[in-house]
Amino acid sequence: MIYISLSVVILLLIIIRLLNKQIDSQKQIIKLLSSVTPKKIVSRKIEKLQCHLTKLKELRQT
Repeated sequence: MIYISLSVVILLLIIIRLLNKQIDSQKQIIKLLSSVTPKKIVSRKIEKLQCHLTKLKELRQT
């Protein structure tokens, strides 16, 4: 009976550890995604602004 209890406790500990690892990996993925997305948005805005600037320069020259 003691061996069964001990086995169950060890199994639960292993499951908890695996769950913690999975949660950590998901947190890392979320971190990566959140760090990439704003940069893309900012870079797109910069591209749009550059396009507007070139158009304004062209209009000035004419």
